[in-house]
Formats: sequence, structure tokens, C-alpha cells
Amino acid sequence: MDDKQSKDAIDAVIDAFGASGSTVSLPWLSSLTPALAHAIVKTPESVRVVELPMIAEISEVAAEALSSASRGVPREHPVSILLLSGLTGLTVTAATHLAKFRGLFCLYGSSLSPSAAALLQKNAFGIDFGHLTTLSADDAQIVSRIDGPLNLSGLATLSVEAARQLATHSPGPLYLDRLSSLPPGVADALRAHNGPLSLNGLRELSYHDASQFSQHRDELSLNGLEYVSQPCADLLAKRKFGTSLKGIRGVPIEVSRILAGLRSVREFRDPPQSHGACQLGDSLWCIPVTIQEQIIMLTFSLKT
Repeated sequence: MDDKQSKDAIDAVIDAFGASGSTVSLPWLSSLTPALAHAIVKTPESVRVVELPMIAEISEVAAEALSSASRGVPREHPVSILLLSGLTGLTVTAATHLAKFRGLFCLYGSSLSPSAAALLQKNAFGIDFGHLTTLSADDAQIVSRIDGPLNLSGLATLSVEAARQLATHSPGPLYLDRLSSLPPGVADALRAHNGPLSLNGLRELSYHDASQFSQHRDELSLNGLEYVSQPCADLLAKRKFGTSLKGIRGVPIEVSRILAGLRSVREFRDPPQSHGACQLGDSLWCIPVTIQEQIIMLTFSLKT
């Protein structure tokens, strides 16, 4: 973007702010210069939410400009949210700058690396890893530190080492819904996860794995299973938390009777969806408490 294009874009941003209410959408903006970053942060007090759906990358200099400009905003100016649903490219250095931004980022629909996303967890929500198709043990250690739901339903396989790291994730549910089978040792590791566990992609359940999951201390979703043996059903019946088996069909009456006695799932939810947009009115169940408090404050300011 040359100087004239940048100036025209800045003028357009200012015009958009002048013509909008509390939420401003800038779908025509596909790149972010430092000057544009300053213009976006220096919003009128009436503007609280800025949508930037076409921004795919934020350079290190633009990220630094966003953060430095936000620190110049008066403290009485309520927190603002930048919606970055199209963000796919962000270096660790850029993420380090954005972590200092005085405001919040909504990242539903974005596709960030574990290292970059982890740096933003204190001022971002909607962090999702459903786009990942592989996960090393090192990256598993990084994502396991992120509060709230951890969606890894793009993974078709999972190593024991990575599973052990994911088992340390807390609080929040862990979604591994693309796994159709579990390599030896993975169930042993996942049973230690201290939160709801979703394995809706599993097509069969061995006696060993059922034994491990019977010791899992939170809700368990196995909705992809169409059949379980009576020994496996007996093990699952020992669970002290809810178990979801919505896909079961055609099992013997003895097994049906055992499964009918399973504790129901009360709080387990589907993983956050990457809608490409974020609505403040959505349920806050999947957002860390510290972020929830800021959003509630912002929502209140929008209504007053």
C-alpha cells in the first residue's frame, strides 16, 4: 500500500467511524499499515468494536503500532474489541507486541500457530486450533496452557507424548473429535485430563481403553460409537461423571440396560465453531473468566 492509498484508507476509516454506532465494520481493509493502526485505535468514544475480517496478516511494525497507540488511549475510554476472524499470519514477535494491546481481540475463525496464540491468551478470546492437522509434543505443551476449551478436532492422529501434555490442560473441555482410533497408550494418558473430554470420532472402543476412560474424572463424549461390548459397557457404567453415547444402535438388550444407567451429560457442549465472526451476545461459557469480566464491562457500556 503506497502513501496515497494509505491516506485514502485512513480517510475512509475516519468516515466509517463518523457514520457508525458502537460497532464499525471495515471489510474492505485487507492490509494494515502503522498509520492505519493508529487511526483504528484512535476511535471516537462511541466506537467499542471494530471488525477487520479481511486482515490476514499483521506485520511486526503494525502490531507494535496498534499496541503503542492503545497505550495512549485515556483510561476512562472503555475497552475496545478488534474482531480478526481472517487472521492467519502472525509471527511470535508480532504476537508479543499485540499482547501489550490495551483492549481485546476476538479470534473466532482465525488460524494461528500455537506459539503466537499462546502469547495472546490474556487479551484474546475465540482462540481455536481446529485447523491443526498435526501436533508435536512441544506444541501440545504450549496449547495445553491456554485456558478454556481446547479444540483440536483437526488431528487425525495423536502421539502418546502429545496426549500426556494435553492431559495437563485445565480448565475446560478437550475436543479430539477427528481421532477414529487411539494408538496404544493414548487413552492411558488422556484419562488424566481434568476436564470434559470429547472423542466423537472414535469408531470402536477396546476393553483396555474403556478401562482407562472409566477412571476419567469428568464428562466423556463418545457419540461416534455405534456399538460397545457388554464388558466395555460394564466399565463405562462405573464412571462417576456423565457419558454421552448418542450413536449407539443395535446392541443386545443386556447392553442397552447397562447403558441406560449411565450418568447423563449435563454441561458438555459442542466445541466453539469458527464462524468467521464474533457476537458479544453469544454465551461466554467458552471464554476465560478474566476475559469475561472485560466483555461484560464492555457490553454494559454499549447499553448505557
